[in-house]
Amino acid sequence: MSRTRTHYLNPPKYGNYKRLLSPNLTWNLIPRHSLLFELFFFLFQLEGWVVRLENIKSYKNKKTSFHTVTQDKHVQVCLTRMNSQNKYELTALQKSKNIPGLVQYIGHFTVNENLYLVEQFNPHAITFHQFVTDKNGLSETEIHVILTQLINTLLWCQTHGILHNDVNYQSILINPANLNIVLNNFGASQPWYSDKLYTTYKGSLFNCCPEYISHGKYTAQEMTTWSLGVLMFFMLTGNHAFQTITDTLYVDPDTERLLISKEAQHFLHQCLNPTTRIKLEHMLDHPWFK
Repeated sequence: MSRTRTHYLNPPKYGNYKRLLSPNLTWNLIPRHSLLFELFFFLFQLEGWVVRLENIKSYKNKKTSFHTVTQDKHVQVCLTRMNSQNKYELTALQKSKNIPGLVQYIGHFTVNENLYLVEQFNPHAITFHQFVTDKNGLSETEIHVILTQLINTLLWCQTHGILHNDVNYQSILINPANLNIVLNNFGASQPWYSDKLYTTYKGSLFNCCPEYISHGKYTAQEMTTWSLGVLMFFMLTGNHAFQTITDTLYVDPDTERLLISKEAQHFLHQCLNPTTRIKLEHMLDHPWFK
């Protein structure tokens, strides 16, 4: 259940809807191998937007990965098309080398226009989506453990000038035996500037904060906190907090019906508050983490 939100932002203007039809926000809504998918692909070709599709990690096989074993180390090799966004992904990975909780960068090389990232692969880890859906939602204790790790990891990123900008169940791996997580997939990352209004977003549609959808601008804090709230809701229920763009603007997830403590409800509400959100650096001071 959810409640209709009536106190938030003005409806998007036509120009904003036109922006939302760009691949980075629409493509995830279209089933693969469907007629609608092929139609959109044809239209994007006509508009000359195909190049932008290279930023969409889920688009067919534009980004692939495989792993091999060399010198007793499990190594995952990711192939991405060289562009300016991928160049910052490489910078972010190099900064985060040997940092617990972040994917371990080993090296990279280029062949023609392709950039190959070499990352360490944990054979015991599974995707976070699989972990949550297999358990049909997590307990409050499990969520507490996972979010504590993730917040500390994102605080390290903030301190070192990295905005991951796509924190969701697809960018996290988890070891089910000990609940240790690894944040990866820096393809949408940007430099973190506390006072900057960002005007581009290449992350998941379902994580996008309402400020960008309505006004085309957002801060690093707004997007990061919102994405953590969306992720926490998914961990509790196994479902997306917002199913459509309209829901993100006008619907409040009904957190009061969730079987969690009042402190957890309050923290979740502060993450998904449409007007004023808790800052990343204040999260671990919240009573739920005490």
